[in-house]
Amino acid sequence: MKREDQWVGLTRREREVLALLSSRQTDQEIADRLSISRRTASNHVANILEKLDARNRREAGAAAQSLGLI
Repeated sequence: MKREDQWVGLTRREREVLALLSSRQTDQEIADRLSISRRTASNHVANILEKLDARNRREAGAAAQSLGLI
């Protein structure tokens, strides 16, 4: 699988959020860093978890690392 194929389904913003999520940032920290609301950050996290079929943030970070996304 090509690296760009691994990103299919994640928006550019979701990729940004995933990188921050993987470094154990909270929703509020992600929001502050990206100049978005906490609720928007939370929605992005929820979308990422669904798209990566992850049960929690830790699993999403592990999936991202194993796929070479971060």
